[in-house]
Amino acid sequence: MDKEKLLNGARKIGDQLLAAAMEDENGMTWETLSLGEDRKVEMNVGEGIYSGAAGILLFFMELYRLTGEEKYKVPVVKGAPWLLQFAKDNPINYYAYFTGRLGTAHALVKAGRFLNEEKYINEGLELVREADEYTRSERLIDDLINGTSGTMLGLIHLYNETGEEWLLEKLQKVTHHLIRRAGLGRRGLYWDRSNQSVRGLCGFSHGAAGVSWTFLELARFFNLPAYNWLVYQGFNYENHYFDKEKSNWPDFRKGIFDDNTYKEHKDAFIKGDREFFEEAGDMAAWCHGSPGIALARIRAYEVLGDESLKEDAIKAMDKTRQVTLSYSETAKGSFTVCHGRGGNAMSLLEAARHWNEPQFAEETEVIAEAILKDLEEGAFFLSGFAFAKDNEDRSLFMGNAGIGYFLLQQADPENVPSIVLPVVQETVKDREAALKAAPGLDLKEWELKEMVLERDFARTIILLKKSLTDDKRKEAYDFHTSDILTGFDRQIQKVLPALEPGQREQVEDVYKLEKAKADMDRQITSCAFLQVKNMLHHEYVEENLKEDEGRIQGLDLILDDDTRIVTTAFDWSAEDEQTDFHAEKPEDEVYTLLKAQALGISEFPLNDFSYLVIQTFKEGGTLEAAFEKTKQEFELESEEEAMQLRALVANQVKEAVFSGILLVKQEVLETA
Repeated sequence: MDKEKLLNGARKIGDQLLAAAMEDENGMTWETLSLGEDRKVEMNVGEGIYSGAAGILLFFMELYRLTGEEKYKVPVVKGAPWLLQFAKDNPINYYAYFTGRLGTAHALVKAGRFLNEEKYINEGLELVREADEYTRSERLIDDLINGTSGTMLGLIHLYNETGEEWLLEKLQKVTHHLIRRAGLGRRGLYWDRSNQSVRGLCGFSHGAAGVSWTFLELARFFNLPAYNWLVYQGFNYENHYFDKEKSNWPDFRKGIFDDNTYKEHKDAFIKGDREFFEEAGDMAAWCHGSPGIALARIRAYEVLGDESLKEDAIKAMDKTRQVTLSYSETAKGSFTVCHGRGGNAMSLLEAARHWNEPQFAEETEVIAEAILKDLEEGAFFLSGFAFAKDNEDRSLFMGNAGIGYFLLQQADPENVPSIVLPVVQETVKDREAALKAAPGLDLKEWELKEMVLERDFARTIILLKKSLTDDKRKEAYDFHTSDILTGFDRQIQKVLPALEPGQREQVEDVYKLEKAKADMDRQITSCAFLQVKNMLHHEYVEENLKEDEGRIQGLDLILDDDTRIVTTAFDWSAEDEQTDFHAEKPEDEVYTLLKAQALGISEFPLNDFSYLVIQTFKEGGTLEAAFEKTKQEFELESEEEAMQLRALVANQVKEAVFSGILLVKQEVLETA
């Protein structure tokens, strides 16, 4: 395809952005679209790579590099000081790469190199001095676009480009955090499960593929091959759910965003429509689905050379091509990067570059020609916001800067760096010095497995660390299966005989409890369903019972069927899982009620009386019925004792209702 024609198209977009630029005493910037209150689209200034000034600067740096025209250098000269000042004036604890402060810092470092001005490098780095604080944020997200895996990627980039040793300490903390945040799937590992999803997400920007890819970059850069175990386990999780019928990996998002989706979810719950909560979407874009997943597999195949990774990538590219080329002349769709044809075409460009496949390159030309035709005709470019109507966006991932960037990549695919797959091209210059500064990065595979399993087996692992040598303890992690829970269970049975009798009794006991929790967690079929069930129950409690607790007496209640009671010999409830401890062994068995919730399994310790009362609601019933069943276990000698027992039962039932252990029967909710 004619290079000059592509550059002319990029120039047109660059000129439009120049015409739309705003200048003040700090420099130059742009307004871009963003979501305001009630999900209404509005124009604002911002900083990030995804939808702010940093991303537009990246476009202009490449446009200037390919054209040499000074007018395209001006936005970088004026935009860098604006971006730096904006970041200084708006301190945040949001260190994402694509949408947050890490990306801003990286863009400033690039601008410093571009302009040969150390100020932007040094002050850009200062913006991320507290990057590891993101692991303690209330908004814990681990995905690539908004979360800590992007933080990890950005720190690798910044260390590679500056060699600043203090970045390694931050990187080590973020890496350990991300390892420990992994969840055990039926196969492999996932990250970023939420109450607005069916289960942990698949995909590149929001799912397991993106997190796995960041571990791949870490492993390659520092030559730490043990981390490739995490890479494969993320891919294993996604492949377990690959939908052959749709030739795609599922989009597991299932959230309530407004009044309409609230009503939709509530109606589905009332009707008992479990399928609604368990069915996945079918999206094919950089953010969700095949095009983004293809990028992770293409890069993994390039680094690891495993043919199974290439097979995955080819499956992903087949779906990408089908979706990207299926639009008609009258329904062209969006050309944006995040979830438009431009981003999909960038995935095709990566495939063409890695495998020298002329077919992929030819198909990207179809997209480029369509963009150029629209530019020639002065047509309107849809933004990444489906409901933005006639508002064009200017940003890199949601608007026209990204469309222009695709044209630049099409013009020079070997030299224009990918924005959808920002790989670290180099490897560490002094590995020994780097790992001396951050020794916690140099982990063996069994240590990675132990860190992953600490999320579900914290108390078991504390006891193993107390009771076994490292050589013996690592046998617990000597499994080679994508079914991590089963592999660990098999190995635990092998190491138990090495324990002293008293130690073994404790390990077996706490492992029984934690294994029950892990098994129960894996059986959850929809986090969104559990969230809606919990939400509707608590709404009913707030509206009907908080002000009039006496109404509980007449309600038909039932023990939540997503609960389970486990008996143990030791009391594990009062211990801090992160410290050395000594569990107490009471005379009687200890009861723990496990309740499945959207974000995991909660533990509720039960005393003997609580257990007795709760059990009466297995098949459902009223408070009065519970009292009648409970009093059969006591020899009451007076009416006063009966009244005291009734009060105790009533208080226990009230607590169980308010905590969601006992639920209002569904038919009550239907009339609420």
